[in-house]
Order: sequence, then C-alpha cells, then structure tokens
Amino acid sequence: PRTRTAKTTATTTTTTTASTAPAAATAAPENGGVKRAAPSPEAKKEVAPLDVSKLIFVQVDLSQPLGIGFDDSCVAEKLAPGKQGANLGIPKGAFIRYLAGRPLPASTKRLAQRMQRAKDRGLKEITLGFELPTFAVMFDERPFGFSFEWDESLRRFVVSFSRGAAEDQNVVVGCLLTSIEGDGLDALSKQEVQVKLKQATLPVRIEFSAPRPPTITTMAMGTAQVLSDSEAEPEVTEPAAKRSRPPAAEAEVPVARSLPGAVLQWSRPSQVRVDLSKPMGIFFDKECRVEKVGPGSQADTLGVQPGSQVCAVGGRPLRPAPLTAKMVKRIQRAKKKGRTSITLSFESRSVSTVCSSRPFPFSAELDATRGLFLLKEVSEDFAASAGLAPGAAVACVGGLEPANLSEKDFARVLEGVELPCEFSFQLSPFGDQAALAEPEISESEGEQ
Repeated sequence: PRTRTAKTTATTTTTTTASTAPAAATAAPENGGVKRAAPSPEAKKEVAPLDVSKLIFVQVDLSQPLGIGFDDSCVAEKLAPGKQGANLGIPKGAFIRYLAGRPLPASTKRLAQRMQRAKDRGLKEITLGFELPTFAVMFDERPFGFSFEWDESLRRFVVSFSRGAAEDQNVVVGCLLTSIEGDGLDALSKQEVQVKLKQATLPVRIEFSAPRPPTITTMAMGTAQVLSDSEAEPEVTEPAAKRSRPPAAEAEVPVARSLPGAVLQWSRPSQVRVDLSKPMGIFFDKECRVEKVGPGSQADTLGVQPGSQVCAVGGRPLRPAPLTAKMVKRIQRAKKKGRTSITLSFESRSVSTVCSSRPFPFSAELDATRGLFLLKEVSEDFAASAGLAPGAAVACVGGLEPANLSEKDFARVLEGVELPCEFSFQLSPFGDQAALAEPEISESEGEQ
C-alpha cells in the first residue's frame, strides 16, 4: 500500500481527513485503545509496485470535466459534487495508477498529458484504474472490535463485522484487511490470521484498505478506447488548441485491441466438479500441483491440465503447506459425510521461455472477444520444450503485458523487441471460472 503524509487524505496511513494535523496521529487514544498510526519517514516516499488485480476500473467521458483536484502524485484531494469523478464513485484519496491502457507514473502532469493526448486523437472515452485509499490503525487493547472472512472472489480478507473503537476509526464492513505489523496476509489461512492477531504484541498496527464505493459498478478492464503502448508519451510544449487533430472519420473507425488486465482474468482459477465415487486420475506433487493426468480418467475428461495447482477444495482455500495432504484429508471428510461430489479450484499454469532468434517459433492472433493474443500455431520443438499448445495466451513480451495493442501494433512489438527476449504465456483455463456463490464445506471442515 502507498503511504503518504497526512496531507494526502485517505490514501495515507495516518488520517482520513486532509485537515488533520500530523501531531494528532500520535495523540493518546481516546476511542477504546485505538489511534491512527503515524508513518515512518521512509514510508512517506514509498510507492508500492503496481498490482492490476487491486485496481478498480471506470470509464471516463472525455467530453465532460472529471471534476477531481489532484496532488502532484495523482492522489484525489478534492471532488466537485455532481461532477463526473464523484458520479463515477471515485473516492477522495484514490490513487490513479492506470490510464488509457498503460500504467501511470505517480505524476499528475503525466496524467494531464495522457488525457490530452487521448482527446487529440479524437477518443471519446478512456479507462481509468485507481487504488482505493488505505489506512492503518494502532490498537492498544483487546478486543479489537472487528471480525473478517476470506472472500474467494477478491482473494482477500474482508471485514464482516465492526463496532466500538474499530468502527470509530472507519474500520467498516467491506474494508480489506491487508497487513498486521507490515506483514501481508494473502498467503495465510483465516485461522493463521486469527492466531497472528491473538499473539501480536500491543500496541499492534493493522492496515486496511477502504471498501469499494457502492456507486462503483463492475466493468471489464479496458472496455473503453485506449492509447496504444507503441505510442510515445507526449510532452505538453504548446497549447492544446494548436495541436493537429486526426480527421473525425478516422477517430470513429473502431480498431480491435487487446485489453489491459485480460491475462489476469484469463488466469483466474478454474472450477471443476469431481465425482467422489470415481478415481480422479491425477498424480500430484506435495504442493498439489498436477504432475500427470491419466488418459481417459475423470480428470482427463474434465480437461485438467498438467502443471495446474489446486488452490481450493469445496470453495475453501487450501493453505498452508503441505497442500496435498490437506486436500486428501478434506476429500476423505467429504466422503465420510456422504458427499458424492466436490468442487476443486485449479490455478492454471504459466510458462516462461526465452527466444534468441527470429522468426519466433509461434504465431498469435487477437481474440477480440477476450481481448487476448492467443497462440495460433506452435512449432513441434517449441511445443515439446515449453509445454505449449495453440490457445495459450501471450502474457508478457520482454516483461511487458501486450495490452491495448491492435494486431499491427503487436506485430511491430515482435519486430522491434530486443533479442534474446523472454516471453510468458498463460495456459488456457478449463472448467468454470465463476467463483462459487457459497462454500460447499463448512469453515471448520476447511480448517481441520
């Protein structure tokens, strides 16, 4: 999470109001042993690496004012009531990280340049991605006054109940529980987080992310028109009115492009329902990764792929290690309870390989529906060595996601990339990628 001084409002780890003085962060607690945590001097300059999965995307109408006042680092300080930003649900303290199809540096000047560039090209709308504000609370006594649950669709711990001192510090239902004393929680089970909270030495610093605003509606990343990664970021050297604009007719011609974050959506866990009365036909390693699928087996029929890894059983996350032993025990308990089937969630495999010469041993074409470049043809040697087949998605070229590229843009990228070049591919999903509406097993079954 990005930490800023008290002046940067709700994105800070100090306070949720721009008017609160830094000294208030270290004042004696007056709310049942809870106070805002003051950031360290080093943390004030820290900007976390971009994680697209944590961004919220909205579609901006370029013909209307955005109505947001930013600080120098793209953090929303003021929102004009009734204007586009407020109507879209962008909250005060939001940190803009993605715009017009590319990651955005922490520079409001660059944000203005990119929006002007989009207008100059005749685009009517672009996609904007932002991080929700984060804040930290220092708890001096127990109980902390909140509870949480694991949300499989968000793959985050979400506050499910809040009262008293925690609620007074804006820890409300829907907030994401992100860290305890600076330690991330994504790799822990709920039981482990509970133990960590119980054993933490007081005072303990707990960090949260603000809940998703209710006015935000879910949209696919990159559904709006965007700028190509192949275009240079322009510098504003003259008034926008003097810049040449492309003919209106050209701006109206739709061009199919890949979508930012589409690979992330493509890599979401695949759900398959296993018949417990039949052998699965899968050989696992100790970490529940599929080593081999028996020909003609149940798993083969379901499309399970070697290299994929079980991440949940019955809708409950499978962690920590040893994963395979936990999975076997969970399936055995399901059988004893008389269950005839259970859902396994698999994380699909990604493949990285280096190509040192042209022509590359594969070809790819744009799937405009999914917004991905998928392998069309693969040489036999390359398929055998890398374990790839037609249908896999091109995830990275030289470390960059091929987002917002037309097929011509993508061809230029392949022609101009320096050799040797590392390519990453995401194998195609199988089964159903929709998360279970309700876990099939109880929490106690999942944690035993």
